[in-house]
Amino acid sequence: MLSGPEPQRTILEKKLKKQVIGLTQYKVIFITGNHALYEENELPARITKVGLITTCEIEEILNSSRLLISRSGYS
Repeated sequence: MLSGPEPQRTILEKKLKKQVIGLTQYKVIFITGNHALYEENELPARITKVGLITTCEIEEILNSSRLLISRSGYS
């Protein structure tokens, strides 16, 4: 889950993208929390980027995850 003030949120997203490219054993979902629509052609199919999703969808994703990466303490 990506949150925080800009431009730090986008900086973190770019750094994480570079890192998760090498984690081929994981399916990755970036939850950006904004209204923008994304077309990430440069990302492998196992990496998904979504904007706003419901609380139930977030709960389902978090509960089914084997690995969570977060930046604690922002909000």
